[in-house]
Amino acid sequence: MSYVSRFVNKIDAGFIIAAALTLFAIQALLKPGLPTSADLAIHLHRTMEFERAWTSGVIVPRWAPNLAYGYGYPLFLFAPPLPYLLGMSFHLVGLSLGTAFKALIIVIVVLYATGMYLFARDLFAGTAAGLVAATAYAFAPFALRETLLEGGNVPQLLAIALFPWSLWTVTRAIRSGSWGWTALAGIFYAAIILSHLFHAFIFSPILGLYILLGIVHNSVGAFDERRLTNEKPPLMRAGSVIRRWSFVKSAKSAFLAPVLGLLLSAFFWIPAFAERYFTRAQADIYLEKSPFFIRYPHWSELIAWIQPLDTRAANPYTPLTLGVVTLILAALGLLAGILAIWKPTVFTSHNRKSKIQNPKSKIDIFFFAAVAATAIFMSLPISQPVWELVEILQVAEFPWRMLGLANLGLAVVAGAAILLVPAKLRPPATAICIVIQLVAVAPYLYPVIPFTQYGQPTIADQINYERSSQSIGTTTLGEYLPQTVTLPPTTSPLIEAFQAGLLPERLDRASLPAEVAAVLLEQTAVTHRYQLNSPTPFTLRLFQFDFPGWRATLNDQPVAIAPEAETGLILIDIPAGQHTLTVHFGETPIRVAA
Repeated sequence: MSYVSRFVNKIDAGFIIAAALTLFAIQALLKPGLPTSADLAIHLHRTMEFERAWTSGVIVPRWAPNLAYGYGYPLFLFAPPLPYLLGMSFHLVGLSLGTAFKALIIVIVVLYATGMYLFARDLFAGTAAGLVAATAYAFAPFALRETLLEGGNVPQLLAIALFPWSLWTVTRAIRSGSWGWTALAGIFYAAIILSHLFHAFIFSPILGLYILLGIVHNSVGAFDERRLTNEKPPLMRAGSVIRRWSFVKSAKSAFLAPVLGLLLSAFFWIPAFAERYFTRAQADIYLEKSPFFIRYPHWSELIAWIQPLDTRAANPYTPLTLGVVTLILAALGLLAGILAIWKPTVFTSHNRKSKIQNPKSKIDIFFFAAVAATAIFMSLPISQPVWELVEILQVAEFPWRMLGLANLGLAVVAGAAILLVPAKLRPPATAICIVIQLVAVAPYLYPVIPFTQYGQPTIADQINYERSSQSIGTTTLGEYLPQTVTLPPTTSPLIEAFQAGLLPERLDRASLPAEVAAVLLEQTAVTHRYQLNSPTPFTLRLFQFDFPGWRATLNDQPVAIAPEAETGLILIDIPAGQHTLTVHFGETPIRVAA
């Protein structure tokens, strides 16, 4: 029984409550189908395409063979793989693809709440603060809007859900100096990079500044905590040694975490940045086709109350609000930080057995308040000069993407609001805060638009989606088309076969001279092999876009590939005679190095 009692004592009831609270959001997902939102179908089809490449033996897919009307698309060279890997994993264990995607969304919702709970609990040394912050984060209107109503950008949601997990593990690494926490922090940071590059980009400076702040806290607090124990007061020189050792220990643990994360994800982000040059994904196409400066929300929308959804509307209005209740709690949390300057006992830990405490949590309140304020500023029209100066921001297309980072800062500061309440009254005050937050967002928990049932999507469904939405390669701008494709296609000769449930070969047989014999020997996601026999030289044409990584061999000897003018399709000059031609998509030197 002693082992059972020890296990029970180690269970964090607050963590279980935080996870259980997500049932209020999960219940909305339990009806058949998936939310009818803008981007969900895109990521469902991408998951299906990722699985086709992966199950054919490509462990790190870069090429989506059936996208772009069957011409192929370097989507997975630029779209982070983790969301599709997770969705595929649920599918491979036996769930239908739609159910697998729903399971992924549920996991993300739980990650939102539990990650923020752990982070805020450690930050303010209290379960109450953790639960208030977890509710504010998991039930942020922006998160619910993306999950249940309009957005459906699952990679974006996954990255934002992992923000607090990254911060929590880094906090533990700083305070404990443990290499295990350092490794875990590196894994979570890598997971963010492998979920959504834009959110990794805007989160990275926040993580870096937080690490610096934590190291300073830890090194300064090391001597203070030693001085407050029953030990004899050490000499100033001894205190200096303690501070110096604490600083070195914290710095090693903390700074290695993001470095490890960058190394773990280097196989993806290095080629993604280096090889964008070969695509149309340049700043000018975003400004021309999808300018960011017309998509700022009005400041009044950010502070709007959530109204009941209009059941008569085909697309009910859902404002990009930060949540009035969350803003009020964040204001109270900021007040708690200000009061703590004069009343430091507000932040005294109520868990004396904890080995990880932070006596300077009031500084963290101001830090995350600044994070929220900066993110809100960047989502408003007043920030346009910054977006114009930092061109890489423009690929985000929607400045309101910054609201995920604003939710992070507001949730942390909102958690501090409970510190204004006397310790004895915190349990009921926490319950009241949770209930008020849930009531405030209740309309978003009951979507009025019927869910879409996708069944078991096929390649034909994927092709039909591309044609009907005109989102070639499941990207609205076709930004990852090779630069050699100056005349983007709107259809292809392969579509008829796809719609008949067949997997068409990519050889353009109509372009072959009459005397040429071509026998298909092998066709996979990344390989096309033919036996050719011709009495005269000819140029072979494949219904496949040329892109770095495609290589051809003729009788095991390299042969040149040339892109066709305007279409960018693969052309190969074949001499007279009998040959075995192999066209394979593999790694470039930069991908191998990464």
